[in-house]
Amino acid sequence: GGLNIIRGALEGEVLFRDGGRNVVRMLPPLVIDRGEIDRAIMVLDEVLGVEEAARLSG
Repeated sequence: GGLNIIRGALEGEVLFRDGGRNVVRMLPPLVIDRGEIDRAIMVLDEVLGVEEAARLSG
């Protein structure tokens, strides 16, 4: 669930917050560059893929 996504992102050195049952919050700093945004989205995509695979495998 959401906590697995947050923990997985943290392992990828990206910090997300729990925003509720089905919500993961992204709180970027006011000063952020395109590379940092791309990295955060890449890590989120990887973590969501792992979570989806875990759900499908039972």
